[in-house]
Amino acid sequence: MREFFRGWRRKTGCITLVMACVVTGLWVRTLFFSDQFCFAIGDRLHYVNSGQSGLSWLSVDRSPVLEWHMW
Repeated sequence: MREFFRGWRRKTGCITLVMACVVTGLWVRTLFFSDQFCFAIGDRLHYVNSGQSGLSWLSVDRSPVLEWHMW
């Protein structure tokens, strides 16, 4: 196994493959679930939504500090 990862090109290729699999898994997940993550920075509240329609970011005046919703 040690000989398999010799050289920076092979390591970079494996990392790229793992990242592509993770992104594909998250993309397939959005076909069935919709997620919303909420966090506050300063006086603004930021919502990050993912779902079938894609990824969106909404920034509004502050209310709760941290939320997570899944439908």
